[in-house]
Amino acid sequence: MLNIRNGVLLFSMLSLMSCMEEDLSKISSTVSVSPDIAIPLVQSTTTLGDLLPDDENIYIESDSSIRISFKSENIAKVESDSLLQIENQAPTQENFTVGSINLADFSQTQTIKLSELGQNLEDDAISTQIEDAFNLAETAPEGKVPFPDIPRQSGGSYDQSSSDEFLNVTMSEGSLSLEVENNTGLDIDYLELQLKNNDSNNKSLIGAFEFSNITQGTSQTQALSLVNKQMYKDISFEVVAVEITGSGPNVLDPSTYIDLKETDNILLNISGSNITITQGQVKFPDQTGPSETFAFDLEFDDDVSIDFINLSGGALEYSYESSVNTTLELDLEIPQLKDPNGDSFKEVLMIGNTSGNEETISINLDGYQFNFEDTENQLEINYASKITPTNGYASFNENDFVNLSIGVVDLEFSLIEGYFGQIIETIEPGELDVDVSLLEDITSGIKLETPNLIFTIDNTVGIPFEIDLDLKGTNGAKSESITDALFEVVSAYDEAVSTRVVFNETNNLSELIALAPEIISYSGSVTSNPDGNTGPNSISPGTGISFGFEMDLPLYLRISEAVTTDTMAIDLSDSDDFTSEDIEAISCKLNVENEFPLDLNLMILFSDSLSGTTLDTLQFGLLQAAEVDENGKTVAPKVYSLEVDLDSDQIDALFNANQILLDMKVASYNFENQAVRLYTDYTIEIEAGLRIKSKIEEQ
Repeated sequence: MLNIRNGVLLFSMLSLMSCMEEDLSKISSTVSVSPDIAIPLVQSTTTLGDLLPDDENIYIESDSSIRISFKSENIAKVESDSLLQIENQAPTQENFTVGSINLADFSQTQTIKLSELGQNLEDDAISTQIEDAFNLAETAPEGKVPFPDIPRQSGGSYDQSSSDEFLNVTMSEGSLSLEVENNTGLDIDYLELQLKNNDSNNKSLIGAFEFSNITQGTSQTQALSLVNKQMYKDISFEVVAVEITGSGPNVLDPSTYIDLKETDNILLNISGSNITITQGQVKFPDQTGPSETFAFDLEFDDDVSIDFINLSGGALEYSYESSVNTTLELDLEIPQLKDPNGDSFKEVLMIGNTSGNEETISINLDGYQFNFEDTENQLEINYASKITPTNGYASFNENDFVNLSIGVVDLEFSLIEGYFGQIIETIEPGELDVDVSLLEDITSGIKLETPNLIFTIDNTVGIPFEIDLDLKGTNGAKSESITDALFEVVSAYDEAVSTRVVFNETNNLSELIALAPEIISYSGSVTSNPDGNTGPNSISPGTGISFGFEMDLPLYLRISEAVTTDTMAIDLSDSDDFTSEDIEAISCKLNVENEFPLDLNLMILFSDSLSGTTLDTLQFGLLQAAEVDENGKTVAPKVYSLEVDLDSDQIDALFNANQILLDMKVASYNFENQAVRLYTDYTIEIEAGLRIKSKIEEQ
C-alpha cells in the first residue's frame, strides 16, 4: 500500500515532464537512498523532437532547427470585369425631316387658235362674223378677207397640263414664266389671262397676266411668283379680256384685208423654274437629302478616358422609322469605329416607309475597334441621304421624317487601353487558413523574433494599384493588427508582375502571433491608379489581381514567463493501512542534464476542492536552461542535482488533499536580452528517486 500511495506523489511530480518518454522499470544507480525505503522513479532521455505535436505545418530544417509554415496561393481575387465595365450604351437619337424637294424645271405650250378664240367670245354676233371670215378665206384670192374688230370681252377657258412631275403641289419657292406669241395677221391691243387650277375639287386662281399691244409676229413675257402657291397638274387659262383691232370699217376696200389662215393662233409658252415644293402628290426626283454629323458619347465614369477598345463581340444596333413615301439611301460613316481591316465603319441603309413601325438592324462588331485618339469617349456619326426617284406619284410633305437611333449592346472586349480613373474595390473579408495555436502545444507565451508573413500579389492587369490591407488576429476579446499594411502593386502593362510584401516584427507581427489568435482575418481595399493618370492603363478579359500568402515562423523566440497549470485528483484520507503518521520523512532527489534553452520551475499545491483551500505547497525550484551562444543555439547542457524534503505539514497536506495543482513556469534563457533557437535534437535527461523514512518496523 505504501508503494501505491507514493506512486500518486510520483505521478504528480512527473507531470512536469508529461510529454517525455519514461521507463519506470529502470532503476538509477546514481540515486543515493537511506536504508529505510528507496524507490527509483524514472530514468528518461527526451529530445525536443519528441515533444513536438504531429502537425503537417511543422518543418524540420537540415540543421534540425524548427519552423512552422502555412501557405495558400489564392485567398482572394479582384477580377478585371469589376475594374472596368462597358454597359450597354443608351441609344443616341437623331431625327431629321426630308425637308422640301426641288422640282425639275418644266415647260409646256398652249395654243389658242384665232378661230377657237372667236367661237368663245362673249359677243355671239362677233363670233359669227369671225366664223364667216374664216369660211370666206377658204375661197378668197390669196385668202385675204376683211376681219371684224373684237371689242374688249372675255374669250373663254383653255385647259392645259402644267407638268407630268406632280399631281398637285404647294410651293415655297419658284416662278412661272408666261410668254405670249402673236401668230396672227392682227395686232392684239389687250390680253388679260388668268391661270387657274383645273381640278374637280380645286378651281383656285394661281395668278393673272395682262398684256398690251402685242403686234403681229411678236411676243411678250411676264413672270409669276409661285411662293406659297398651290398648283395642280391640270390647269387652265381663262381669257378674261381680249381686244383686237380688225381690218377696218370699210369691208369693200381690199387693201385693208388680211391674210387669214386656219393656223393663226396665240401661243402660250409656260415655263416653271427653281420650284421648291413643301407638300403634294409628286414623282420624287433624284436628289440629295439632309446631311449631318452628330455625336454619340460612350458613357463611362467622369474621369475615365478611353484610347481604344478591341472588340471581341457585341453589336452596333440602329433602328429607324420613316414616314417618307419613297426610299432614302442613307450613307453612314463612323470614323472612330474601325473594321478588321482598319477602315472606318461605313454602311448604306435603304430606308423605306415603315408605316409607323420601327425597324432594327444589328451589325456584329467582333474584330472591330473603337479608336478615340481625336475624340474622347465619343463617336462621330456622319450621314448623308439621297432621295430615290419614283415612277409613280406619291404623297409628300416637307415634315416627312426619319428617326434614326444608334446604340451599342453586349460589348465584349479583348483589350482596352486608356485611363480608367481611380476605382476603389473592396477586398471581401476572409480568414487566413492558419492555426498558430499549435505554438501553445509546444508552450505558451511564445514571442517569435523573426516571423514573416509574405503576401504575394499577382497582377495581370495593366493598371497600378494601391492595396490597403487590414489584417487582424483575435483571441477572445483581445486583438492585434498588422501595422503599415499599405503598399503598391505596379502595372502589368507589358507582362504579368508579381509583388511580394513582407510583414515581420516591424509590422507588429510578433505581437499578433504572441496573442495565439484563434482567427487571423483579413479585409481591405484595392485602389486603381493611386497616383492619378501617370500612363496608359490596359485591361483584357480573364485578368485581375490575385492574393496568396505564406507565413513562416522559425522557432527563434523568447519566453518571458509561460505558465501552465494542471489538476490531479487524489484521495489518501480513507486509507486504513497507512497514514501520514506512519511516515517520518519523504524526500525526492533529481539529477538533470538539460540541453533545452528553457528554464522550468515547478510548484505543487495540495488543495481541498470542497472548501477551495490550498493546504500547502511544495516548491521544486528551477530546472535551469542550457546556456546559448549569440545565435541562440545551446552551447552545452546544464547539469545539476536537486533534493527536496517534504516537511510534516506537506506530508499531512498530501494525505488530506483531494486534488493536486501543478503549477509550471517556463522561460527562455536570458529572455530579456537574447532570443533562443529550438532544435529537434535538444535533449533533457532526468533521473529521479524517492527516499521514504517510515516509523513502521519491518516485519
